[in-house]
Amino acid sequence: MKSLKLIVSNKYSGQTRFSKADIAVSKKLEIACNYFDIRFVDSIVINREKHSSMKDEGVI
Repeated sequence: MKSLKLIVSNKYSGQTRFSKADIAVSKKLEIACNYFDIRFVDSIVINREKHSSMKDEGVI
């Protein structure tokens, strides 16, 4: 693998749950990264108090 890719975003609503759009975009990015031999590590949503990891929750 040439490099690593980690996606981190914050939501102004304060929610750390993943929307259907968050999941769809992350899965597409993972496929694209694999095509270019880039390791997609995780997609994380954060706010001031907590975070959610798609990898930890088994989404990707």
